[in-house]
Amino acid sequence: MHERTCTVRDCPFFCGAAVREADLLRHIQEECAEAPVTCGFVDGGGDAGEVACHHTCRRAELDLHQRTCDFRPIPCEYCEQDVAQRRGAMHAGTCEQCPVECPNTCGAVLRRGEVRYHCYAECTEQTVPCVLRNFGCTARHLRAAAPDHERDNAGGHLALMAAAVEALQATSQEQSLQMTAMRSEMDAMRLAHARDTALMRAEVDAARSAHATEALTTQSELDSVREGMAESLEHTASAARSWSAHEADYARRMYAEFHVVRRLLDSQSHERFNETRELRLTLQTVSMKLQDDTDETRAKAIQVSARTREELAPALRAVQSEMVEVRASMVEDQFDHQTTFTRLSQEVDTLRAVIRGILSEATVDHFWPERRVVMANAHAGGHPRVTGEGGEQGGGSLGLAGRGAGAG
Repeated sequence: MHERTCTVRDCPFFCGAAVREADLLRHIQEECAEAPVTCGFVDGGGDAGEVACHHTCRRAELDLHQRTCDFRPIPCEYCEQDVAQRRGAMHAGTCEQCPVECPNTCGAVLRRGEVRYHCYAECTEQTVPCVLRNFGCTARHLRAAAPDHERDNAGGHLALMAAAVEALQATSQEQSLQMTAMRSEMDAMRLAHARDTALMRAEVDAARSAHATEALTTQSELDSVREGMAESLEHTASAARSWSAHEADYARRMYAEFHVVRRLLDSQSHERFNETRELRLTLQTVSMKLQDDTDETRAKAIQVSARTREELAPALRAVQSEMVEVRASMVEDQFDHQTTFTRLSQEVDTLRAVIRGILSEATVDHFWPERRVVMANAHAGGHPRVTGEGGEQGGGSLGLAGRGAGAG
């Protein structure tokens, strides 16, 4: 019964240990001497990356294997870096701290990492170029023989240096002349630019002034047209109010015929008013267009100030052409307005004469068909005088008294 519930187990690798079931896995991984284990050494310094030792043995034999394993780390005696046993000789051939002799056989012993600097700056057996190689000397000699070379070729070195100095002076003079010429050219360009800028500003100011003058002229012309139309309408009203009393009486008697004529006149006056309003709208449109053209010209002038004089000329010509077109359009609109106003005045005078003729003929034919009518000048302040059949004359505003006397 106890065997069924007991939690103590024998080691499966027969090491003789009896452990609880809960600790069995830890015993196998950490304590069991008979459990198989793998060597844990890793060589990570090779070209192929990290390479591990895969040797497997009993845990009791692991220590003996690791003492002779080729992957065990051994510190380098020169750089004190841990290196795998199997790469010890290879590391010694590349270690930067390993002492080596100078490759030029000068007798110096130094670290491998210092060989390059030693050969470049210190080794007496290193072949080096002459210190005056930049001046034309092409000789190469051992560093130890440099003083002898400089002493034996002092004259040639001096000649090379003198030639180099002369060439340098010539180059300096040439560059100085070039700089002087460039400075003069820059000054000339600066003056030309300032002159062109002043000219462009003057032209832009002139164009702006011309546009302002034309705008003022157009406004004054519009005001004159409005005043002329107001005077014409006032004159027409005054003429209508100045009709004589007998013409008003005739008009009342001929109301039916005059009403037809008045409606015709009102219709035509309405049409003329519409034409005048359209003309006013046209003039306002021209004024707005002139203002837009002025704004556009100002914007173009601001853009033109950043360009050269050659690029400014076409733009100015285009602006002048637009100004000429606008001026021509204004002149045409003004001429059309004057023509329309003249035609309207003539038609009003014609209608007035027609009305007077109609009134005069209708009155005579209706009241005195048997008599000869003599009409006096109404504007001179007189009244119409009628001569009857019996030679009698009558007076009155309408001549009705004469008609009655003749009848008696």
